[in-house]
Amino acid sequence: MRVFVTGGTGYIGKEFIGKLLQHKYDVVAMYRSENPPWEAPGLQWWPAHLFDADAMCRGMQGCDGVFHLAGLARMWHPEKDAFFRMNVEGTRLVIRAAEEAGVKKLVFTSSAVVFSASIRTPITEDDPQLEPFDEDYAITKHLAEQEVMAAAQRGLHTVIVNPPRVYGPGHSAGGTNPVNKLVAQYLSRSFYLVPGDGRYAGNYVFMDDLLEGHLLAMEKGRAGHRYILGGENHDYLSFYQTLEKITGLHRRCIGVPRWVMETVAGVSEIWSALTGRPPAATHAIVRKLYSNRLLSCEKAIRELGYRITPLEEGLRQTIQSIQQA
Repeated sequence: MRVFVTGGTGYIGKEFIGKLLQHKYDVVAMYRSENPPWEAPGLQWWPAHLFDADAMCRGMQGCDGVFHLAGLARMWHPEKDAFFRMNVEGTRLVIRAAEEAGVKKLVFTSSAVVFSASIRTPITEDDPQLEPFDEDYAITKHLAEQEVMAAAQRGLHTVIVNPPRVYGPGHSAGGTNPVNKLVAQYLSRSFYLVPGDGRYAGNYVFMDDLLEGHLLAMEKGRAGHRYILGGENHDYLSFYQTLEKITGLHRRCIGVPRWVMETVAGVSEIWSALTGRPPAATHAIVRKLYSNRLLSCEKAIRELGYRITPLEEGLRQTIQSIQQA
């Protein structure tokens, strides 16, 4: 099977190209730099960018499917319209290119940020939106999903996948990935910080599960449907207790009151507005940290055959990768 990949040089994309090649896919990966990032049998780099639909269409010729992973994923950007241009307009143009190239299927990598906080039970793909979008990344991912759904109505077989907090071995094992950074800090520090009493819970997906889930979504996903590709739900205390069990290292837990983080966010946002530099925290991020984000992967398990690596096993592999880096 021949596939076109956007975002192949990103955090997930780098690992995903390797997974595709491992499964004997022929890969055409889009890139913007002058020279291809790396070479591998079965991999062809295609020079294009998200706003050049014609160039993407040419690269998609002869492809059976498109994996659209590219997007702007960060807390803040100095250009206010950057999120809309990259995540919404960029997705619209990728879809247009795929339709014109006659591609059969498209899998879009969205995010779990499009879902509301959970109350008592884990959120599913069909639960209503119970809270307003309060950050540019979340609202533009939601709008991008609408573009993908509209394409399904026009006849393109589109599938959406929604990953939550990603962690695991790879190019960024000890680098910029937020969860991996928490693991690396646990290994090197005598304490760790948790929001409030540490009982706020979220969902953690092991990188290899997420990559396999993308392949399953292309193979088995129903057109016009979305699938949560997550892992186990854990609160902060159980996450760190798992690290303690694996490493045998006991670290001191320090709870941070919400008002402290709200103050930090307020000061950071003012500083950012004055200097044009990224804030250390935002009010939107604080609201997410101090809320439950439980997710259900039952639909993906039932319909795709998706499998979840237990957090303990995933963290063992992550720790090994960080220590070897």
